[in-house]
Amino acid sequence: MAKHTNLTGGGHASCGGELWVDVSNADRLYVNGCSGRYGPTSREELDDAAQVFRELGFEVVNYGWDDETQKPFCQYYR
Repeated sequence: MAKHTNLTGGGHASCGGELWVDVSNADRLYVNGCSGRYGPTSREELDDAAQVFRELGFEVVNYGWDDETQKPFCQYYR
């Protein structure tokens, strides 16, 4: 499994999170900013990361940002 630290060698990254490919439509991605090390620090960072995938031609479902906790919506918080 690819993990942020495997891809960066523990170095700097712009924004990390989880990404799923839709099993019924490989052009649709589900993204969030749930990363213990490289997660977004603002709604704008998460939106910008999702936009990168849109610009690559994917349909993107962004799980969004929780204004109350100031963290991305996740199944759990790290």
